[in-house]
Amino acid sequence: MDQLTAAQKARIPEACCGLYVDKPIPPLEGKPNDLQVTGKSLEGSTADGVTEMNGALHIQRGSALLTADHGINNEYSQVLTLSSNITYRQKGMLLIGENAKVDRIAGSSEISNASYLLHDSSVRGTAAVIVYKDDSGIITIDNGVFTRCEPGDNSWQIKGEKIVLDREAGTGTARDVTIRIKDVPVMYLPWVSFPIDDHRESGFLAPVLGSTRYGGIDVATPYYFNLAPNYDLTLTPRLQTERGVMLGAEARYLGTNFKEQLDGEYLTGDKRYDPNNLFQAGSPPTPTRWSTKYTLSGNFAPGWSAGINYRAVSDLDFFRDFGKDGLNSTTQSFLYRNASINYRDQHWAFSVATENVQLLDPTVSPVNAPYSTLPRIKLDGFYWLPSGVQYGISSEYTVFDRNPVLSRLSAADIANGALVTGSRLALTPEISLPLSTAYSFFTPTIKYKYAQWSLSDQAAGQNSSPSRGILSANIDTGLVFERDFSLSGTHYRQTLEPRLYYLYNQYKDQGNIPLFDTSALTFSFNQLFRDDRFSGKDRVGDADQMTYAVTSRLFNDKGQEKAAISVGRIQYFEDRRVTLTGPPTPDAALLQSALTGEMSYQLADHWRTSSYAEWNTHDNQFDVGNVQLQYQGDANHLVNLAWRYRDVPEPRFINGIDRRIKQSDVSAIWPIVANWNLVARWNYDYSNKRTLEGIAGLEYSNCCWRVRLVARSWIDSKTLLLGQQYNNNGVFVQFELKGLGSILGGNINSILNNGISGFQDRNNGIN
Repeated sequence: MDQLTAAQKARIPEACCGLYVDKPIPPLEGKPNDLQVTGKSLEGSTADGVTEMNGALHIQRGSALLTADHGINNEYSQVLTLSSNITYRQKGMLLIGENAKVDRIAGSSEISNASYLLHDSSVRGTAAVIVYKDDSGIITIDNGVFTRCEPGDNSWQIKGEKIVLDREAGTGTARDVTIRIKDVPVMYLPWVSFPIDDHRESGFLAPVLGSTRYGGIDVATPYYFNLAPNYDLTLTPRLQTERGVMLGAEARYLGTNFKEQLDGEYLTGDKRYDPNNLFQAGSPPTPTRWSTKYTLSGNFAPGWSAGINYRAVSDLDFFRDFGKDGLNSTTQSFLYRNASINYRDQHWAFSVATENVQLLDPTVSPVNAPYSTLPRIKLDGFYWLPSGVQYGISSEYTVFDRNPVLSRLSAADIANGALVTGSRLALTPEISLPLSTAYSFFTPTIKYKYAQWSLSDQAAGQNSSPSRGILSANIDTGLVFERDFSLSGTHYRQTLEPRLYYLYNQYKDQGNIPLFDTSALTFSFNQLFRDDRFSGKDRVGDADQMTYAVTSRLFNDKGQEKAAISVGRIQYFEDRRVTLTGPPTPDAALLQSALTGEMSYQLADHWRTSSYAEWNTHDNQFDVGNVQLQYQGDANHLVNLAWRYRDVPEPRFINGIDRRIKQSDVSAIWPIVANWNLVARWNYDYSNKRTLEGIAGLEYSNCCWRVRLVARSWIDSKTLLLGQQYNNNGVFVQFELKGLGSILGGNINSILNNGISGFQDRNNGIN
């Protein structure tokens, strides 16, 4: 290590004690293909063209250097026979042996009782015979071994009758292979292919071994097919001893202008299926279980793009039983599907899209189920004048459809419009005049928000063709002050940025309009500067209000933001009368919004904290609050601490579950002793006194291999929403031989990636 330069030390893979350094070969004088031979003694016969060489032989052609103690050169056959202390060097390669034969006509070198090393990829091993081809760079190894462990460590080796290393292609193949761990054979393969650099290669990925409450022993053995540089396929047979064998597939294609991916899983005949008791623990609602996902994105002409995102599962319990992406997948409520074609140029943007959803949340009633859009057509135009005036129009035509289960609807639901479908045309012309200087900005904007509906099965007594037009105006203005100062010898720049935002939206009664795609936006600091408190176009919130806000930022002498703090609130001049459903709540009559603030601060090079809060001055309490603290040093030093709080309006309890969010979230990756890391997460729900997700694991990693043992406890959507009082539990094992990504490489990072903020696949080496 002490002999390495700083640049070389930076290249050392994590958890390794060093790396191989290629010894440079001095260039020859003269022509590149000239052969230079030196030694202590040369004895030759002109008649038979044989020259005997002894003592410190040094044979060099171009960048190839061959040394030995003794050699015989046959000038007629162009064969050089060497013995004793043989070394053969080329850039990035070293071969050592006892005997060698160099055939200059065939362009090959054969070395017996040999060892070899490829410096850049750390590939090394021994062989009875090694044959090296000068023109192709292919190394053929007879009765040899292969490893990528560091010097002195043979924790794993591939032993094969014939191993071929193609340096140009970056791949290796082996025949009659035995994989050995500490000289103990653990697997036999008749043939295998593996990478020797960054190239992808077909082969087995890391088997995933686990155990869960209702799945039993869980084993997945992915096999990767590197079909072409721009498309591949991974097949994953997966056995759950309590359920059966599932086949998973992932196909990826990367085109010139687009990319697509298809994923699927299929299990026929789930052994836990019980048609007589579908609600028993672990019994799925159907014996055939499957999931599919298809994504496409790309550009197929100048200005034109397209995208597809489709996902579906066989039943509501699929992610609970087979989810492998952490808490996010096991608690999903919806699966969104959409497809779109888009066009954009300097002034116009056009799109045609369709959207659909599969409902997974059993607590959502048919009345509140999402609508499909078939289609949604948008056309937006935007222009500006030399005077600075900007004007444009946003237009949208959408058809909404929904097919609820009639048996789950009451007569009152139908009378109130549960079956309503239809179309909506929305037009919003606008004009604004942005004015700005280096220290200020002033932007007045006027909009007219018009929409018209054509409805079927509208609520009893309501207009089937309602319309509304609302005048909307806002003024956004602010100043930017700056000052420079020094603190403890460090130069800083601080800004002070006061901002005012006035919003007026005309009031119109919209209670007779159904809700197709509109909901109340979550209040936040950014919401202080939006021109509506609702998403979608079925409602426009009436407003006569002023936002007061101020932001201050602190920059260091490198221009990096060291800290930022923002505080603001809305002053209401009129009560808010427009609601989604029903009469306005008491909060609509408050004169002021919650006092809202957000803050971020970089404590040190590796420490950063951020927080957000909403203080309700009417009730003198926090409505929302969260704070995060993260330390991230290197890949093995990571700590996250977080607290989240959110109050909710009544009803506070549903199905016995307290809906208030009061959660702590602690996660970490940290070394405990040399090469051993602790991996952990604890996400705890204080409102209901339960663990949402717990992860505890140990990871051993060195330059040669890595093993992880992870125990996980988590809740699914039924536990989260219906109040069932049990957690899912599982134990997962991953074993990886570094550098053999296509035999036993890969990992089970999905749980950790989704559970631990900042986690990433580490120590991949060259896979």
